[in-house]
Amino acid sequence: MRIELNGVTLEDALEIISFETKTFWRPVTRTRFCGARQPAKRKELEQNVIKTFYLSNLPAYRMQDVVNAMRTILEVSRIQQLPSQGAIVVRARPTGGAGSELVDDLDKAKPKC
Repeated sequence: MRIELNGVTLEDALEIISFETKTFWRPVTRTRFCGARQPAKRKELEQNVIKTFYLSNLPAYRMQDVVNAMRTILEVSRIQQLPSQGAIVVRARPTGGAGSELVDDLDKAKPKC
């Protein structure tokens, strides 16, 4: 395949090429890694972040509601509840902190009347 891309960034060029060749890429230090776009291979090689959210204002029985909201809104499937520690552990692709904002919104103390 021959392709000429003018006036695009390296990341944009890699996105275009990966779309056309059915591959994917991710940065690894100063180099870029490319691999076949197969679900098993992508899951094995894709970069993930593991984050633990501690819920200080939410009772343990409401933890499932937070997990369901995260799965639906953030489209994250790998979530583990740790009710004894009041925590939720999430493994997902890096996002812009949307998970933190969502958990903060859901982990609000009830107002005292």
